[in-house]
Amino acid sequence: MKSQELFVALKLLAYGRKPWIYEEIAQSLKIGVASLHRSVKALAYADLFNIEYMCINCAAFEEFLLHGVKYVFPAKPGAIVRGMPTAHSAPAFKSIFKASTQDFYVWPHNNFDNKGVSVEPLYSSAPEASLNDPKLYSLLACIDILRIGKAREKVIAINLLKKIFTEYDQRP
Repeated sequence: MKSQELFVALKLLAYGRKPWIYEEIAQSLKIGVASLHRSVKALAYADLFNIEYMCINCAAFEEFLLHGVKYVFPAKPGAIVRGMPTAHSAPAFKSIFKASTQDFYVWPHNNFDNKGVSVEPLYSSAPEASLNDPKLYSLLACIDILRIGKAREKVIAINLLKKIFTEYDQRP
C-alpha cells in the first residue's frame, strides 16, 4: 500500500457515504483523477473499499488503521520547524491536550507561524487538502497520533476513529 491510497481512503471516510465523483475528490486532495482511480482500485484489491457500493469497508479499514498503520507508515519526529499543527497538537485535540514546546508537532509548511517538532505528512498534499476539510484534517491528525503518539494520546485517537467509523456505517 502507498501513502496516497491511505490518504484517499481517509478522504472518502471523511466525505461520508453520500455520492461522489472522481473529479471532485481528486481536486480536493490535490491529486490527478487517474491517480485517484488507481488508488481506489488498490484499496478495493486490499478489501478496504467496496467498488460495488462505492464505500469504505469499515471493518477492514478500521482494523488496518488501528493495528497496521504505525508499521506500514512509521514516522520519526524531526527538527523544530514552522508548520501546520498535527497529531495531538492539531485543532481537533486542542481542548484535550495541552502540548508543550517539546511535544508540539507540525507538518513542515512555510505559510504557518506555529513552531514545533516536524513530522512528515502522510502524503505531500495533506496540509493543503486539510485546509478546506476539517474532518480530513482530524483523521490525518489521528493517524499521526497512531504513528508517533504516546499511549494516552493513542487511546483518545482510537476512540475518535471508532466514533467516525460508527457515524460512517450509520449513514445511508
